[in-house]
Amino acid sequence: MNGTRRLRRVGLLAAAALTAGAAVPAGTAVASWFAQGPATGGAKADSLVAGAAPTAEAHGQRVTLSWPASTLVTNADHPATAYVVMRYAAGASPGAGGAAVTCLAPLSITVCTEDAVPVGSWTYTVTPKLHEWLGGESPASAEVVVTLASITVPGGQTLNAAHRIVAGVQLDRFRGGEAVGLFVTRNGTRARTLPIATVTVDADGNAAAAPVTVPGDVADGVYTLQAVGAASGPVALSASFVLDATAPTSTNEAVPTWVRAGAAVHLTATDPAPGTVASITYQVGAGAAVVVAGDHADAPVTASATVAYRATDAAGNVEAEHRVAVQVDATPPVPGAVGVPIAIRNAATIGSSPTDVGSGVATVTYLYCPAAVCTPTIPIGDPVTSPFTQRWSGMAEGDYRVAALVTDAVGNTATSASVLVNVSVGTDTGGPLGFLSPLSLPGVIPAVIGRSVDLSATATDDSGVADVRFEYQVGNGPWVPIATIAVMDVPDVFSTVWDASALDPGLYTVRAIARDQAGNSSTFAGRRAVLYGASGLQLVNGGGSAGVGRMEQGDTIRITLNTLPRRTELCPGGWNSGFVPIAGAVVTVVDGGNDPDRLTFSVPGCADGGNFGTVTLGSGDYVGADGATFGLTTPEGSSRLSFDSATNTVVFTLGGLSAGTVATVSGATVATYTPSPLALSANLSAPVGTARTPAGAVNF
Repeated sequence: MNGTRRLRRVGLLAAAALTAGAAVPAGTAVASWFAQGPATGGAKADSLVAGAAPTAEAHGQRVTLSWPASTLVTNADHPATAYVVMRYAAGASPGAGGAAVTCLAPLSITVCTEDAVPVGSWTYTVTPKLHEWLGGESPASAEVVVTLASITVPGGQTLNAAHRIVAGVQLDRFRGGEAVGLFVTRNGTRARTLPIATVTVDADGNAAAAPVTVPGDVADGVYTLQAVGAASGPVALSASFVLDATAPTSTNEAVPTWVRAGAAVHLTATDPAPGTVASITYQVGAGAAVVVAGDHADAPVTASATVAYRATDAAGNVEAEHRVAVQVDATPPVPGAVGVPIAIRNAATIGSSPTDVGSGVATVTYLYCPAAVCTPTIPIGDPVTSPFTQRWSGMAEGDYRVAALVTDAVGNTATSASVLVNVSVGTDTGGPLGFLSPLSLPGVIPAVIGRSVDLSATATDDSGVADVRFEYQVGNGPWVPIATIAVMDVPDVFSTVWDASALDPGLYTVRAIARDQAGNSSTFAGRRAVLYGASGLQLVNGGGSAGVGRMEQGDTIRITLNTLPRRTELCPGGWNSGFVPIAGAVVTVVDGGNDPDRLTFSVPGCADGGNFGTVTLGSGDYVGADGATFGLTTPEGSSRLSFDSATNTVVFTLGGLSAGTVATVSGATVATYTPSPLALSANLSAPVGTARTPAGAVNF
């Protein structure tokens, strides 16, 4: 050099983050001048040492590289400030076809971590840099094989409510010692924000993470597990597993009230997705449990029992047990006798009264055969329901046998004994013969208490009785239907119940009209009945020393009627005593034992006693076992009978106690008056009836 040359001092750069650099041809190095120092003003040439081959480690798709630092050849105390990292396919020569590596933030300048490295075999080189100096590219690293880190789960697992554990989870090829989070995913989306477990792999990057519990807030569904390593990042999803924590639901088809022996209870089960029904278990009564695979089962029942059943799904969830009671009717019905006249003309109504202790009689089919000795098999029309009557017509003249085939509600059957019937097609001009009961002919009128009357009529006819119509009449008014009965209760007897509760008190006439199979009719002589109306009853303390609650002389029994009866009506046999008030009445208290005591009335002045009826006191504590009698002596102390025509009231006033003992009753009791029908005559148009005290208490 000529003369002295002033050189600019070049300072060292601080260590920088590694960045991708341009590819550097193998063996290439760049030299430059290096300032010796400010005092000398001189400089000398120097160059970087070529990079050393890096060491490469693969953890999943992350490769971590490390290498010794490169320095200046002459001034070794100056290390490289940056490096260019290149990746080559295994077997390729450095310097051609490589890929520059972008490193994650390094912990030191001689460490580089490349993420998301493609699967395959790779080598790496480093080229040092220091300011203007560029060192030579290092030799290639040892070949490193990049494979995916993985999480594996044995397929086909199903979890349920009691067992939410994924078994056999395995982690492989993660970075040694890193923490790996396990996430539940469904259709690529995480079911929970946080991992369900965190596993630290061993030094080789592996771990057997089983068992892994799925938390209770994860709903039913098909899921996979995803592993996310702190160093290795997320990996591909595992095989799927099923979470089914919901029990199935089973039901039974509607069971009739009664079933026939051998009938089956049909059971069906369903299970919401992703579950499926595995089986239905049922138990009939105390029998052994039966398991039927699938979602349908039939439980046969041979005797009345309770059927218990439940369903189990493929995950092992078992629903709560259901129970259904089943009544089995294995007993055939009892046909009863067939009602049909022995000799008939033109047509006949056939009837019977079958019974069944179980499901009840459903239908009756009447059968016939055309001979005196034969087995009936030919149906007479269609099966009939209650009242089980059938009209039989169009028969040829001759002998027949008729029977009833009875079927109950579940299909059990029984056939009655057959009856012999002779059919004559000749003309029938006569009506039925018979009579009406139990009401009486005029002159003897029975009391009708409770307004409910059992009526019956006996009717016979050579062509058979078709029906009997019951009617009633008030005075000379029109006849009003009560009921028409076509089925006899017993042979030749037709019955009904007359509900007269809505009718006014008074005298009524009832008649029966019978009609035969040919249409002829007969009217039976009418019978008459009395319907009672309400009466008022009051038992009043007469102010004696005994006080309220005890019967004594001076107490009164007041009975208010619809119409005041005439004395002749109260004493049909005639009176021996004078006009009202009538002395000599006797009031007797009859001990009722466990039942309430009763007052009865008689008037010695009446030739036949003149019984006026009975008052039931509502308590059995008034008298002892011997009862008590008031007014047996005359004239002092005798009970008295008087009439108040203004209020239609009959008053009995107690005389002295002639026999027996009485007691005080402290509690309120209810008394009921029942008139005596023997005191009434056919001329009574507004008779008395039953009633209770208005206040409901007996007050003496």
